[in-house]
This record gives sequence, structure tokens and C-alpha cells, in this order.
Amino acid sequence: MRNSRGRSFTALGALSLLAGVMLWAEPAVAAITPTPDVSLSLPVGTSPWDVEEGPDGRLYVTDTNNGVVLAYPLDATATTQPVATFHVKDSSLAGIAAVGLSFAPDGRMFVTNGLGGTVFSFSAADVLNVAGDHDVVADATTFVINSTVLDVMFHSTYMYVFAYDLDEIWVYDMTSNLLYMFVQSTTGLNFPTTGVVVGDQLVVSNNHGIADGSGMLSWLPLASIEGQGSTTAAPGLNVPETKRIDSLASLSNFTDYVAKDCNDNLIVTNYGGYPAPIYVNKFSPDATIDSAPIDSITGDGTELATAEGVEVDSHDHVWVAQTSGAVLRFDSFADQCDAAALPNTGENSNTAWSAVVGALVLGVAGVTLLRNRRRA
Repeated sequence: MRNSRGRSFTALGALSLLAGVMLWAEPAVAAITPTPDVSLSLPVGTSPWDVEEGPDGRLYVTDTNNGVVLAYPLDATATTQPVATFHVKDSSLAGIAAVGLSFAPDGRMFVTNGLGGTVFSFSAADVLNVAGDHDVVADATTFVINSTVLDVMFHSTYMYVFAYDLDEIWVYDMTSNLLYMFVQSTTGLNFPTTGVVVGDQLVVSNNHGIADGSGMLSWLPLASIEGQGSTTAAPGLNVPETKRIDSLASLSNFTDYVAKDCNDNLIVTNYGGYPAPIYVNKFSPDATIDSAPIDSITGDGTELATAEGVEVDSHDHVWVAQTSGAVLRFDSFADQCDAAALPNTGENSNTAWSAVVGALVLGVAGVTLLRNRRRA
């Protein structure tokens, strides 16, 4: 009986060791293949650039080819048609190219026209919760920046306009009605495309980074930017970065749009994506200058190679707009903090296997103890 019990506990110990290794082992970082959970049904000839969740809980997509903004429900399937189409026009009723998109705190929709260097504002009443096909005309709130303007974003009562080929970021103070510009004083912004606020920092995506074609993310303190403008002709505030990520240089030629998930991880798209086949990367908020991404969506050299706009919606799903003609949704790439979000069933977790092995160990332990008691 002693030998039998020894053999039983030897087997039990081996299983326990296996369970412990699987339970406590750090999950391996494995890239997700570019197979989306949803690919939106887009009208023929659409060239989507930016994607944004609106205050009405719908997904808004800019189409640069046709000068329209499309609206979809967040729970869209592959066959869902847009519930609204907005043909954006300036005050002369001329159509404008729709590139960057964002919503102000008061619900107004702001759209940039790229090479035209203009940011247009559209009334919330003309867009939010409106269905069908409509012409919408820009209101009097229009900003002209002498540069290529790719995107616009809001934080509190401030609007940020990214002047791409001037290496500048313009700030509109909506309370004081001031428009002023700031530049980075250390390495230079070098073609800023967009940004996102993480804590008390503005994280800026630099398309060309510290060297032409390298790609970079910069952290800039909000306290040095907001409320600092004095006149609309301000020559520029010097705002040194607090840190940056340079490692994107080894992942992609161009760093474009950036969003954040519920845990402030950064989701970054890389336009072009060559020579390394990594096009959408996820960085932790405490990443340092040479940090590798904690996860990536990879391709075969062509998939996702035209990724531009990115959004993490209120259900923790990642939307990626490709100018080549697709808007893709990935349900398990961002951290899942919303109770209504789909569970993360990706390949990077050992939790499920640990649970199975743990149950097996408990079962074997129970049977062994019961048999030993009966024999005694």
C-alpha cells in the first residue's frame, strides 16, 4: 500500500507541476493573423481613411474618393449597409475631400480635407442620429492651416489640428476662441499625423519619426500646451517631449494613426508596412524608447498595408480603415474591459488550458485519496 500510495503521489506531483507551469507561465506573444471579425460592407469605389465612434454610438467612416462620411451601427455585420451617408460640402456647396474626422464635446463633427489644409465643422443636429442620404454644409466654424491637415482631435475644450508637412500642431481654445501653434523643441515632430491623450500627456504619432521613414511616437505634457496660447499669430510654443518610442522604425516605414484601449495601451497603424510585415501594433502605456510591441496584427506583405485610421470603440473592439477599400473590426486585439464586449479568445492566453489541467489534477487527487482511504 505504501508503494501504491507513493506512485499515486508521484503522478499527482507531476500533474501538479504541469498545472503550475501552465498557470503561471507568461503567455507567449503571438501575432494575430489579419482575419477580421467583421469587414464592413462599403459602397463600390470607397476609399476609407479615418474611423471614429460618434457620441450617438455609431461608427463614422470618411471616404476620400467621394467626399462623404458613412455611418454604421457598432454591431454591424459583413452585410450591414451604411445607415447614413453625408455628402460633406463647403459654404459654396462644393464637395470636399473627407480625410480626418473627430467630434467636439458639443457634438459637432469636424472633418479635414488633407491637402486643402482646412478643418470643416458640421452641426451636430445635421449628423448625429440622422439616417439616410444627405448633403451637409459646413458652418461658420472653419479653420484654415497652410499645410496638409490629416487629422483633428479634441481634449476638454481644446481642438488639436495636425499640420503634417509643417511639423506643427495647432490648438484651438474653444473657450477663449484662440487658435495658436506649438512645436516640439527636442527632436522635432517630423510629420505629425494624429494624437491621443493618455493621462496628462498628448501622445503624437510622427509619420517620419526622427529620420525620414522611421516612424515614432512622442509624449508631450498637456500642461505645456493647453491654455498657453495668447494670440492667433503665436510663433509657436516650445514643448519638449517627455519620452518617445523609436522602435517602430524596425517595424514599418511610416507610423500613422494611434488610438488607446481601456487600459491605455496604444494601438498604432503603420502605412506601407514594409519591409517587416507588421502593420498594426499594440504598445503598453509604460513602453520606453526601444520597446517592442506587446502584440501585433501581421500580414503576408499585402494585407493591411494601407491601414490609416484606427479606433477602439466603447465595446473594446478595434476598427482599422484601409485606404485600399476596407474597414476591418478586430474583437480581441484591444484589452477587454467592457462587460458587454466579446471575450478575448485569442491564441495568446494559457488560462483555458490551465483550468482544464487544474480540474484534472483535482479529480486525480480526489480519486487517489478516496481509494487510499478505502484500502486503509
